[in-house]
Amino acid sequence: MQRIAFSHIPRTGGTTFGHILRSLYDPNNVFDFYIEKGQQTATQQLETFVSLSEQDKADIHLITGHFPYGFDPSIQDVPHITFLRDPVERLISYYFYIMTLENHYLHDWLVSNKVSIREFLTSNASAELDNCQVRMLCGQSFNTANEVVTKEHLEAAQYNLAHRFAAFGITEQFDASLLYICQTMNWPITYYQRKNTATNKFKFDGLEPQTRQQVEERNCFDIELYQFACELFQRRNAEAGHDLKLEKFTARNEALHAASAFKQLFLNLIYKVTPL
Repeated sequence: MQRIAFSHIPRTGGTTFGHILRSLYDPNNVFDFYIEKGQQTATQQLETFVSLSEQDKADIHLITGHFPYGFDPSIQDVPHITFLRDPVERLISYYFYIMTLENHYLHDWLVSNKVSIREFLTSNASAELDNCQVRMLCGQSFNTANEVVTKEHLEAAQYNLAHRFAAFGITEQFDASLLYICQTMNWPITYYQRKNTATNKFKFDGLEPQTRQQVEERNCFDIELYQFACELFQRRNAEAGHDLKLEKFTARNEALHAASAFKQLFLNLIYKVTPL
């Protein structure tokens, strides 16, 4: 398998996609940027990777996790992949995810202060609430967490997505995205189960219009990037001709994971020898 770098924007379906990647790559040749309790901070993880020798980096075939594109110039030519999601829906999911993940760096603050979703999404608690997708894809460093995203950052992110990423997907079109990425990267078609989905334990029924407007205004560059990505993905997916395959893929995937363990083994064998 060729070397790739998967830049996982939080709450875009990246955990599910990451499990798919790990089924394709030798675990001994993986470097991931996911923080567990007691481990390095995100900054320390980036610094650790950058400090590796060129040979050690070359031995890593899968670089995956929460890292921004361009953080290490030595891997800029490695094929990159990412997923994008509707910015407002991504942030709503992010809130519920933090509420249920005790080792997240914002969890204690949210819970102890009983921070509502409105208060959270309109706060300055994290740069991740302000055009996070542009920040991660523009390839430019931000000197401080409070440094604002500009039109130039947006244009850089659009350029990178169109010209420097080998492939990308749209969370809301996950199956179509997976088919497109597999074809682009010459991978076998892989069936999957969704991982790390945020549960809505709080009977949330939508943002108030005023709050949604505030979030949209604050994340206007992310919204532009998402719209750009959706249009580009539609064109590329149409050129790949996956419309006829998508329905069959989705049906197979649902059948596989609704089956018993024994039947799953049987279906896997059938699917491997029966093309879409």
